[in-house]
Amino acid sequence: MTTVIVFVCAGMGLLAGLQCDKTIKELSHNGRPVAVLNTPSSVTPVITTTPAPAPHKNYVVKRGDFLRKIAQEHGVAWEAILMLNETFLQTKYEEVCNRMSPRYRNRHGGLFCNDRYNRPYGNTLVPGWEIKIPTTQAPSQIERAIQNIVGNKIAVVIDDTGSVENDRILMSEWYMAAIKTSRKQIVGVWLYADGRVRHYAETGEVVFLTTGGVENTFGALQEAAAEKPDSIVLVTDEPGDDWNWSEVKNLPPVTAHCLAEQGAYWCQTNLRKLAQETKGQYMDGLQ
Repeated sequence: MTTVIVFVCAGMGLLAGLQCDKTIKELSHNGRPVAVLNTPSSVTPVITTTPAPAPHKNYVVKRGDFLRKIAQEHGVAWEAILMLNETFLQTKYEEVCNRMSPRYRNRHGGLFCNDRYNRPYGNTLVPGWEIKIPTTQAPSQIERAIQNIVGNKIAVVIDDTGSVENDRILMSEWYMAAIKTSRKQIVGVWLYADGRVRHYAETGEVVFLTTGGVENTFGALQEAAAEKPDSIVLVTDEPGDDWNWSEVKNLPPVTAHCLAEQGAYWCQTNLRKLAQETKGQYMDGLQ
């Protein structure tokens, strides 16, 4: 369990704001994680906790295994397995496939060691390899949010600008676990940063780059909406800088989850508006 100090900053007058900032900086410099909420009450420290990620279990690859088959057997999303084992599979792919001839690696048929696919390590598994299977169970807050979604097909859009990497990866695991538990369908996972949007596909790039700073939130939502999901889940700590509010109403309902950045919910205003405009739902923090 991780303990976080949440400060309720109030008064929003100059003196109250300065005093709150001073207290938060002092705690931050001492290595204490701090989150901030702005309310009309006085400056009050509140202690809260966030659940630590559940451990992952190990699995030894057998002949005939592929990601979707393993995911089905363990009741998890294959996207979650691919994200969790990204670095390992990339390294092993190069070790195994570098022994193959260029002609073989560029053949027209087959998936194993086939460079014609974008990031084909997701389809290349060797018996005996040990991979990790996520055993994360979503908090009740997220499970309820998924259960409240009308429809079966859900797109997951995740901010990849790098400011809260651990929270973001954990949140993605939680949402994929909740969607799987609810027997709904993940139609895709999208990461956005640097003005780019990357779609997770079984043969595609699946990695948190944790770089960049271009908050193309609306662009990512539009790309996800093109797959015709019944609803979109958005996880971010950024307010976004590319909103076209006249077009937002054309999106399917959005479950907008705002994470804290440097102790404050900067995304709160825009994500509340997004949920309202799309007739979705809003939540913040890690509970």
